[in-house]
Amino acid sequence: MNDTYVTVFGNIVDQPRHLQTAGGSLAKFRVATKPSSFRDGAWVDGEVSYYDVTCWKKVADHVAGSLAKGEPVLVHGRLMMREWATENSSGKSAEITADHVGHDLRFGTSSFRRAGKPAVATTEFTDAEFAPVPDEAPEQEDTAAA
Repeated sequence: MNDTYVTVFGNIVDQPRHLQTAGGSLAKFRVATKPSSFRDGAWVDGEVSYYDVTCWKKVADHVAGSLAKGEPVLVHGRLMMREWATENSSGKSAEITADHVGHDLRFGTSSFRRAGKPAVATTEFTDAEFAPVPDEAPEQEDTAAA
């Protein structure tokens, strides 16, 4: 019950791997995050952090069919530190067991398809039915990780 939950946003740095295990479907990928903040009139980048992301069951299947290397994503799940060792080195890595994964729509668009159901035709709308979307970004957006 004392699990640490986190939400991170970043870019996928490797192609997600999809495996079938005795425990069900498994997907793994790495996310790189780079916090930035607006200080003294300029954007300042922080250090890059890497997170290993593990997804199970339906989330794993959906990640495998939806995400690719280089895409911006949001990941929410339990954070754990894992110790690792090879013949030449050892260390720790941060791993997120993801409950929720999705595209970060600040950087593009995405299309949703409910799993197991056929695609539904979309309705055509005219431009007059929608207000125009501004071309400018907000004046100050602090993207520093909280």
